[in-house]
Amino acid sequence: MIKMDFNIDDNEHFNMQDFMLPGTPINSNVNIADSFTNSGKMKLGGNAYIDDNDVFIYPKEMNITGNMDDLYTIINYHEQFILPKYQMKSMYYKGRHDRIIEKDDAPKGKPDSRLIINFPKKLIDTFNGFCNFGKVQVSDTNNNNEINNTIQQWLEKSDFDDLITELSKLSDIYGRAYLYVFDNGQDIEIAPCSPMDTIVVYDDTVKHNPMFAIRYSNGNNGYSGTVITPANDYTFDTNNTVGSAGKNLKVDSSSDKGIGISNTHDNFPFLPVLELKDNEERIGLMDDVINLVDSVNETISNKTNDTDSFKNSYLFVSGTKMDSDQVTDMNQHNFINLYPTSGSPWKYDGQNGVISPSVSFISPTPNDEMQENTLNRNIDLIYQISQIVDMNDSKLGSNMSNISGTALFQRYQTMQSKANTKAKKLKSLLRQLFSILFAYKHISEDAYALSYSFNFNVPHNVIEETQAFSNVFGKIPNENSVQYLKSLSNKQEIIQKMQQMKEQSQQVTANASDKAISDNKGDK
Repeated sequence: MIKMDFNIDDNEHFNMQDFMLPGTPINSNVNIADSFTNSGKMKLGGNAYIDDNDVFIYPKEMNITGNMDDLYTIINYHEQFILPKYQMKSMYYKGRHDRIIEKDDAPKGKPDSRLIINFPKKLIDTFNGFCNFGKVQVSDTNNNNEINNTIQQWLEKSDFDDLITELSKLSDIYGRAYLYVFDNGQDIEIAPCSPMDTIVVYDDTVKHNPMFAIRYSNGNNGYSGTVITPANDYTFDTNNTVGSAGKNLKVDSSSDKGIGISNTHDNFPFLPVLELKDNEERIGLMDDVINLVDSVNETISNKTNDTDSFKNSYLFVSGTKMDSDQVTDMNQHNFINLYPTSGSPWKYDGQNGVISPSVSFISPTPNDEMQENTLNRNIDLIYQISQIVDMNDSKLGSNMSNISGTALFQRYQTMQSKANTKAKKLKSLLRQLFSILFAYKHISEDAYALSYSFNFNVPHNVIEETQAFSNVFGKIPNENSVQYLKSLSNKQEIIQKMQQMKEQSQQVTANASDKAISDNKGDK
C-alpha cells in the first residue's frame, strides 16, 4: 500500500491549496509519476485503487463482502489521507482558518492581530443561494396528473427543498456530497451525507458505475459501519487484532459472505447512495482560492497591527534628562514643555552652541498604499477565480430594476455557467432518485421521462421581460412564450393555468354560439 508522509505543522513548504485539492499533493513523499498509471489510478493494496480525483476504484467482477481486507484498505486510506482534507475544508467554511490562527507568535510586546475574513462561507452561501436547487420543479412530461400528484406529495413529505439545499451546500464545501436513499418501512426517505464519513466506490469499467458505498465511524476500537449495495446493506465492526491488512474485520452476525446483512432492498435499480459532485475533478468551491483567502487574512491582520503599532510608539526625548515627576505628568496629560533656564544643565559645544532638547515619536513607517493594492487585488482574484459575483460590488447599484437585462446577463454569466454545470450533475442524480422512488412505489412509467426545471436566483428586469412576452404572446405556443418571463419560478403551473383559461374561453364561446343558433331557430 502507498504511504504518504504529509505533516501540515512540520512542513515549512506547506501549501494549503496543494493540500486541499483532490489527489496526491505535490509536496509529499509520493512520486506521482511512478505511483499512478497512465489511466490515472494508484494501487492501494489488494484489489483497490484510487484515482487522482480521490475516487476509489474496484474490480467489477469482485465482491467486496468476500474481501474484507480490501474494505479495510479503502477505509484506512480514506481516514488517513482524504478525511484530513475534508476536516480542513469544514473548518475554513465555519471560520477557523488554520494559516492565520496557527502562525508563529509575534515578538513579545508587538501587536499580533489574527483577523479572519470568512470568504469561503460567503462564496459558498452566495452560490448555493443563487442556484436555488431546493426549488427545482419536477413534472411528468406526459402530463399524467396521478404521477404528478404522487411526486409533489412525496417532495413535500420528504422535506425535499431543505435537504437538496443542504446537499448542494455540502458539495460546494467538499467538491462532492451524497444523498442516501433508504426505506423507513413505510416510504422512501432521503438524507444528505458528508464525504467525511461516506465513501462511494466505482467499478473499473470505462463508465465507472457505482458498485457499493461505505458509511463508517472510527473510534478507539477500530471501525464500524455499513456497506451498502443496490440489493442489501451489510453491517461490520472491527477489533484491534493485527491481521494481514493491519486489522481484522469482525462481523456482527454470521452469513455465507462473512458479513452481517442488516437490510434488504432488492427492488432498488441503482445504488441508493447518490453522489452530487460540483465537477468531475471533485474540486470544492474554496479549493482554488484558499491561498488568496489566507493572504487576505494576513494583509488585514498586518494593517491592524500597523494601527496598533502607532498606539504603542516610543517617545524619544533627547538633549535633557526628565525626572520621574515629568514622566508621570506627561503620561497623565499627554503634554511636554521643555525650555532652558538659568540653572539649566544643558551643555554647550564650541560649534553649535546650545544643544536644544527634542521630542519625537519612534514608530514604523507604514506602506498603506501597497497593502491596500495587495488587498484589493486578492479580493478581486477571489471572485474572478471562484466565478462568484460580488454582491457587495458598488458597480451593481442599489436598484437592479434600473439595469438592463443584457447588463445583468453579462454580470451573472460566469456564475450562471457554473450553476448550469452543477445543475446537469444534479439532474443526473434526480433521475436515479426518482427511478428508485418509482420502483419502490411500483410506478410503471420511466422516471427518465420526468422533466426538471431549475430556477436560478438571477435578478431580472421585469419591464423588459413583460414587454418581450407581450410581443410574442398569441403568436407562438404558450410553452415558448412563458419562457420570456424568466422571473417566474412556477412556469409549468402558469402554462397549465393558461391552457385552462384557453379551454374555458373556448367553452364560453362555444356555449354562446350554440345559444345564438338555438335562438335563431326559435325565431323561425
